[in-house]
Amino acid sequence: MKQKEYHDQRITKTIEYQIGDKVLLYHAEKEKHYSRKFDKKWKGSYYIHYIIRKDVYRLRTINGKFLTTPINTVLLKPYYDRQNWTPSIIITD
Repeated sequence: MKQKEYHDQRITKTIEYQIGDKVLLYHAEKEKHYSRKFDKKWKGSYYIHYIIRKDVYRLRTINGKFLTTPINTVLLKPYYDRQNWTPSIIITD
């Protein structure tokens, strides 16, 4: 197998977000810190505020504050609300 074919197989499709979508932001600085193994690796939730390019976005917090740094799609993942989620625990005797 040629190198390009191998590389192309391993590329994952990136998600294109729309303005107003909720996302989580990856803590890239925590990736190499093994001392904080159980810390949260995702911050959020944020809203997509502005699309710079198809893979670069500006975010804003739920409170309306804007992040100054543009964020690449690689550091984002969709956020799913759990408003309608109800726990279902069945105890049988």
